[in-house]
Amino acid sequence: MLPLHRFLFLCLAILPLAACAYRAKRLTLQELTSGRTFVTNVLDQFTSPSWAKNLAVCDNGDILITVIAPSASLYRIANPQCSNPTTTLVHTFPNVESLLRIAELQPNLFVVVGINASGVVAIPGTGFLWSVNFSASFRRQSLRKLLLYRNGMTALPENDGDVLLADSFLGCVWRIDIHTKAVNIAMKLSQMEPPSTALVPIGINGIHAKQNPFGSTVLYWSNSFETTIYSIGIDGCTGAMLSGQQEPQVRARAEDGYLFVDDFAMVSQGGIRAAANFNNTVLYASTQSHILRPVVGSENSLLMAGCTSYSFGRRAGRDNVLYVTNSGAEVYPVNGALTMGASVVAVNV
Repeated sequence: MLPLHRFLFLCLAILPLAACAYRAKRLTLQELTSGRTFVTNVLDQFTSPSWAKNLAVCDNGDILITVIAPSASLYRIANPQCSNPTTTLVHTFPNVESLLRIAELQPNLFVVVGINASGVVAIPGTGFLWSVNFSASFRRQSLRKLLLYRNGMTALPENDGDVLLADSFLGCVWRIDIHTKAVNIAMKLSQMEPPSTALVPIGINGIHAKQNPFGSTVLYWSNSFETTIYSIGIDGCTGAMLSGQQEPQVRARAEDGYLFVDDFAMVSQGGIRAAANFNNTVLYASTQSHILRPVVGSENSLLMAGCTSYSFGRRAGRDNVLYVTNSGAEVYPVNGALTMGASVVAVNV
């Protein structure tokens, strides 16, 4: 049972709860949605209550997973393509309760972000960044400036020393130099702010900077309670909006009935797959329709219970495999009552 202040914090901020210690039996499942069968494979299952928040796929194909409480930890799933992948604890981070996002700066070098909370609010001055170098030792980078609720994080395609962080409460994007620890606002737009209809003050959430086929850098972000994904052109080195830039474009929007869009993944052909966290569903929008529709999972299913984040495989033959972290629906139970341990699921799409 979660302590009351932690449960309130989770409910208000939609932050992850903890991943924990034991693996469950490996399962292979199928779910038929919209007339198509998607083969899904549970790579790892944790004991309940637990919550996996974010993931990144290494260039060798392994998966890194961030979790929070009872300890902010980073896990690694080795050989996810095999019949018996191995999950190990990489590191438990001190002096921080919640490990949120992870981004890759360069091969074998990742950055993770964590924060502490008291009740339902972030504690000023407790935001931390760590660089995780799998070729060397850990090097901690701390941030002294308060960012009210850092959520999504992305590396810049043309700058391996800076990261962009989404601030869900303030509705802006911060740029952080991991070497000098300088923190500046890269941009602040109305489309990043929490909408007036939001159940809690969360706006911008997932965030990804990608280079398009023409070499230009585009920033994509989800506004969770708008259930909308936007994009705008940015400088690939500084993260600033390009001069003369117009209003952001709506790249995808969920069908009516979907309550909250968490993180998302860009499909190589230009489509988008998004996590409908409260509806336990993987959504997909093509470049033609721009409407996010369900493809895997359902509101009454535990298969994608509280899905939070996606990433595609990177090895040859695995680029059509979507890896999904699930929270186990701990905050928003399936059918109002059902929860399960956090999981990492592979979906052949």
